[in-house]
Amino acid sequence: MSVRSEYLPLVNEKASTNEEYQTAAVVTRLKYVNMGMSPKDAHKSRRTAFTIDAGDAVAMFALPGPASAFDTFVLNSLNKGIVFYTPEQRKRRLEFVEKYTATTKAAFGDEITQMFALNILATSPKKQGTGYGTLLVKAVTDKADTVGRKTWLGSSDIANRKFYEGCGFVVVGEFTLGEANPTWTAPPVVIQIMLREPQSLVS
Repeated sequence: MSVRSEYLPLVNEKASTNEEYQTAAVVTRLKYVNMGMSPKDAHKSRRTAFTIDAGDAVAMFALPGPASAFDTFVLNSLNKGIVFYTPEQRKRRLEFVEKYTATTKAAFGDEITQMFALNILATSPKKQGTGYGTLLVKAVTDKADTVGRKTWLGSSDIANRKFYEGCGFVVVGEFTLGEANPTWTAPPVVIQIMLREPQSLVS
């Protein structure tokens, strides 16, 4: 088993319905970096990743600092794609953005730019239960600990709460989605914002 670090761009990809879509999507990003983007260009984005065995598990995270011009450009470009959504999809996307922004602002304020952000944690279904996820989260938080920075994340699956709590995170805010959608018949989706304080590394 090998753990490696990569610079990653933010790539607009359509989500696959395959159960391994999360890992497959990130592997595609890694290939995109390795095959076509120079480290200098990739470094324009604050997004970085740790991978295990070339994509069996991946943790994407953002380094502290304000959003770069590169990230802002890509985000604005993706948001323009909202015109291709149905009216209900536009409402739901805007609802998510508004609630997510308000909740993180209330929890962190401007300090959020001084934190590490764990954006994506994905493990291939065939490799789940191996401890890969825990190892990757530790790799990210160890990096944050070395510079005394906090790490935060947003989780859309409350079943993962105990896992993240075991990694040192605590819930500092949450919001729900779905209750205002007339076509949504399942329980509302709970989004939890979690924070981990920096800890001293034991040599």
